[in-house]
Amino acid sequence: LLEPPTLAEAPKLATRIIQVEDDFQERQQPRAGIAKPEKTEMAQKIDAMIREMGNLAKKVEQLERTTPRPSRTVPGCFRCGSLDHRRRDCPQLRT
Repeated sequence: LLEPPTLAEAPKLATRIIQVEDDFQERQQPRAGIAKPEKTEMAQKIDAMIREMGNLAKKVEQLERTTPRPSRTVPGCFRCGSLDHRRRDCPQLRT
């Protein structure tokens, strides 16, 4: 199973897994008038997980938008992170 690269990608991946599972189940059953079975307990749990992950993603987005970002108060080099010089004086730029 793949691990989603981001929280936003997780619901898409879970939805894709459900689609593949449903397609597999359809291929395993004969098509002669048999109705599609009800969702299995596992499919119901996956659906609940997708909804919960969507809710969590919305909460994270809200927090990211409302959380104030701390300003940079410590002067230093934006190139290498050193505190003893500025970017214009960075020894790494000279190499």
